[in-house]
Amino acid sequence: TEKIRNRVSTANDSRTLLIEDAFVDSLKKSGSSLVCFRTIEHRYLLGGSFEQHSDTTIDECRCLCAETYSATRLHHCRSFQWYNKSGKCTLNRGSHMGKYDLIEDLEATYQFVSCEVQVLLGVANKVCNEDGKAVGFNGTGQIVINFSLL
Repeated sequence: TEKIRNRVSTANDSRTLLIEDAFVDSLKKSGSSLVCFRTIEHRYLLGGSFEQHSDTTIDECRCLCAETYSATRLHHCRSFQWYNKSGKCTLNRGSHMGKYDLIEDLEATYQFVSCEVQVLLGVANKVCNEDGKAVGFNGTGQIVINFSLL
């Protein structure tokens, strides 16, 4: 018999990772966004930062953001700004949709979490290793669900 396997992959990435049926089913039932990070170029969030990292890629910054949702962390990352030239990653406890303002900064790339926390953690589990390094993102933050018959 044919079996449907659910796969998750990052957009434009040849890596395809198997995930559990329950995870994909929960995505479909909840109507969750399949994009976990939305981008606003040339902006940073004023007054919302709680943690900084240096010498990171934007994908590592995404992983560091997701990592803050562990039970032992005081603050949870709702957004971050990342600087390409320096690799500086600043994690924010809020986003532009709350009490914080976005300020123009031509060097910054601001990204905010746009999917449910369970989705973010499920993806981070697959594409980030224990020390916050990205092993499966492709630079867009987009998650694509593919269904293939095996």
